[in-house]
Amino acid sequence: MKKIALMLALILCVSLGACTFASCANNSGSGSGTEQGGETPTETKYKVTFKQEGQLDVVVEVKAGESVLSNEIPELLPKAGYTVEWENVDLTNITKNIIVNAVYTLIVDTNKEFTITLDYGSLKAKETVKAKQGEVPNLPETLEVEGWGTVSITWKLNNGIVYSGAYNFGSDITLYANYDSYVGN
Repeated sequence: MKKIALMLALILCVSLGACTFASCANNSGSGSGTEQGGETPTETKYKVTFKQEGQLDVVVEVKAGESVLSNEIPELLPKAGYTVEWENVDLTNITKNIIVNAVYTLIVDTNKEFTITLDYGSLKAKETVKAKQGEVPNLPETLEVEGWGTVSITWKLNNGIVYSGAYNFGSDITLYANYDSYVGN
């Protein structure tokens, strides 16, 4: 009789231990179902990545539907001659991964004057014109060439990009004449 009672006690202890282990494993978040408090074991999180030129990306993880807090937004590092700010992105109710870029705006000093050298190549000696930052310089659009007549000109930077519009370089530059077409006499 003692043996039977001892055997029943041993079976009961093993059964209780197995049930306790299964119950703990289920509540540890690794099983299925819900945790205590009704929360799901895995919450959806999204990444908000802040990118600034010359800096490592800063990644903030945000739970689905929540917002990036102001103290989580990284401080921007200054860049000489520019204002810097984060692009305008809604950082509330996050429902997807987002990239936020730094935006650089050239500081325009309208009092500073720069020299633009006009290089006509072999057809004419170089000339210079003055322009203030943000100002549209008065550039010749045609050139009288002996034996050819009038030739239209497009001005290009040294990298081949056509120059037009306001002067926003922050330093002296050279523009190169690109002779587009013969206009005639």
